[in-house]
Amino acid sequence: PPPRFSAGGQFSANCILVSRRQEGNPVLRCIRVVRWEFADIVPDYMVGATACVLYLSLRYHLLHPEYIYQRIRELQPALYRLK
Repeated sequence: PPPRFSAGGQFSANCILVSRRQEGNPVLRCIRVVRWEFADIVPDYMVGATACVLYLSLRYHLLHPEYIYQRIRELQPALYRLK
């Protein structure tokens, strides 16, 4: 499996890192097959060394369409490939 970053910046295998801003997100109850842990990271979920996920509900996006662009700008472009 691809390596994962731990909260301390080291690699850890088979684990999704979850930003603390996602605490209370009901989506976390659906992640059962893969282990996950909270970490102090900029993206909402870190799923690989160069892959991350930004969570955005459709309702929030309709109310604040500029929010996703702000979050993308916060990411360090050297670390992640934008798709």
